Amino acid sequence: MIAAANQAGPAVVLSFVISGLACTFAALSYAELASSIGGCGSAYAYEYVTFGELIAWLIGWTSLSLFLYFIYGYKNSNLNR
Repeated sequence: MIAAANQAGPAVVLSFVISGLACTFAALSYAELASSIGGCGSAYAYEYVTFGELIAWLIGWTSLSLFLYFIYGYKNSNLNR
């Protein structure tokens, strides 16, 4: 919020409205893509349709390894105690 106030000055509310509109358009684009492809809507499905099987396979295994990494990190952290 401080960076926004320093950069936008008194028009900070207007800058938040403009960024909200940009986020809305990005969400609508993502929704259009999801409805045109169909299926489960996972990152694997989108990568499979757009880039092919190899890239989708890499994205799928990367997602799984990140999930397991974060589970392991949480299990061994002080937050779990």
